[in-house]
Amino acid sequence: MNTRLSRAIRFSFFVFLTLVLAFTVQAGAIVSRSNTDSAGVDGGTINREITFLAEDFAADAMITNVDITIDFEKIGGGDLGIAACPQLGGLGHQGGFPFNIEMSMGLISPGGTSRVLVHHLFGPDGATYTSAFISGGPVTVTFSENADTLVGGQIPVSGAFLPVEDLGFNGESPVGTWTVVFGDFFNQGDPLCVGGFSIAITSESAGSGGFEVGNNMTASFADLSQLGQGINTEILSLPTVGKDGEKGEPGAVVVYWYTFDLLGFPTWAFGVGTIVGDTMVVDMVIDYDGNGPFFGPGFNPSQFQGLPFATITIIWATCAQGTMSWVFDSSFLSLNPGFVAYTMNLVRLTNVSGLTPCI
Repeated sequence: MNTRLSRAIRFSFFVFLTLVLAFTVQAGAIVSRSNTDSAGVDGGTINREITFLAEDFAADAMITNVDITIDFEKIGGGDLGIAACPQLGGLGHQGGFPFNIEMSMGLISPGGTSRVLVHHLFGPDGATYTSAFISGGPVTVTFSENADTLVGGQIPVSGAFLPVEDLGFNGESPVGTWTVVFGDFFNQGDPLCVGGFSIAITSESAGSGGFEVGNNMTASFADLSQLGQGINTEILSLPTVGKDGEKGEPGAVVVYWYTFDLLGFPTWAFGVGTIVGDTMVVDMVIDYDGNGPFFGPGFNPSQFQGLPFATITIIWATCAQGTMSWVFDSSFLSLNPGFVAYTMNLVRLTNVSGLTPCI
């Protein structure tokens, strides 16, 4: 058992997972799959599964990080029971006593490693959610080792939390069927309702890491199958820490991403991020509220109010080729739910005069 009794606050960055389709990636990128089938359990357990395929990952991929996001609600629906579950927040969900103390959740890897996300009242440390009489309503909870706060409290609330047990799957293969076990201890007409869930896996190939980003990586790149958009990179500093973790500091890079909104209008996102070995990771912001600034006469940059947009990860195979994947920020998706993540296979378009050319 690897149960946490307490956790120190971490100041590491957390990427909030959105429900996106899986995609084929290179080593180091994030692969996400979703199960959107609603379910309910009252007085027992149910299993829900997501299967990752070998082609989703680079050869010999090993897990370096796992995040899981679950949409759920613990209801006090009385005689409605499980029949009330298909629509979270539905009629009759707020009545009665939801008995949050009886719910449990766990995650099992394809290799059989089991981790507890949430304990019921008979768990080793008692109930994760301690109130029997207060409804938390529909929530979206992400369990992540990069979160700052341990899950728990009187009622479920939305956000990113450390699970009860470490998500210690590092070094395992991500390929295969992942199982989430949802539990509700007593049969009292107050089920645990699940709207859906997603699992995001970061992996690394055992043989990856040969390329190191250099100052000649200031350039423009695009995916030739997605003409009309692309990125510019500007190297601010090179890393003094290698991909294998030698002592030093990451490098710094500015990335500008020219893309399109849902109506097809051009828009820019940009951010400053880190460089380690062959990888750039950048938190992007975007001006997407219709308030400007607007290009042309009267342009006023002070009007800009950057909204959190996405965290991009670029893995470079060479100075001329790389793969960009990303996860949208949850606050952006809440306002713009139609966006879907995919990958871009980047090729180099330019060499900057005065820098060593990429050939």
